[in-house]
Amino acid sequence: MKSLHTAFSFAPPSILSLTIYRSNKSPKQGGRAEALTIPPPCPLSLHILLSVGLLFSLFLPRLGDLIGRKKVLLGILVLTALGCVVSALAVNVPVLMIGRVIQGVAGPIVPMTLIMLHAKVTEDKKYAKLMAILTSVNGGIGGVDAILGGWLAGTFGFRSVFWVMVGVAVLAIVLVFVYAEESTASETPKMDWVGVVSLAAAFLAAYLAINEIQKLGSANWALVAVEIVIAAVLFVVFWN
Repeated sequence: MKSLHTAFSFAPPSILSLTIYRSNKSPKQGGRAEALTIPPPCPLSLHILLSVGLLFSLFLPRLGDLIGRKKVLLGILVLTALGCVVSALAVNVPVLMIGRVIQGVAGPIVPMTLIMLHAKVTEDKKYAKLMAILTSVNGGIGGVDAILGGWLAGTFGFRSVFWVMVGVAVLAIVLVFVYAEESTASETPKMDWVGVVSLAAAFLAAYLAINEIQKLGSANWALVAVEIVIAAVLFVVFWN
């Protein structure tokens, strides 16, 4: 029963992560007047969110292995809630982007919850069953959040979507704090922060290069070449 409680305590964090990475509708949409106007479907917000999520996913799970997964997950959820509050209170586009950057920390929530669940449930058959429950909850929410988000934005304005996320984040923080157990890797050496920074910067440069290449005819190929060289150099630094 305790393992079942643990599994369900991870559902709100996973739902929060999924919802954040699907919440890229323009604040212009909706039945109520909004203070912000962003060209739909707000691709800049999506690119920022994905980029930051990628960077955090590179090292936060490993950091959790070393200093405590529950501790890191709670920190992620607190920052995610803060990012949602900033986005909900945004008075202009730059502030909204800052909020989205902070929300990007939610990127590694799902893999971290699965790692923590496996640390608690070592029996493969039981773990597979609980993982199926957790992922099926996420799958079901994957359809509901789009409908609910559209209704909230259309009825109460886009800010209401972020306030609902804040509520989910608070619920997730409480459940993880109460039911999740702390765990670490069997070996806990010091974090290689030089490697973390070089790898994160390399992935970011490669991502930006790929994003620029997608523009095809209008792409800045000199910029692409520079970003590819930077990525290659940083990968070499990381590897050595």
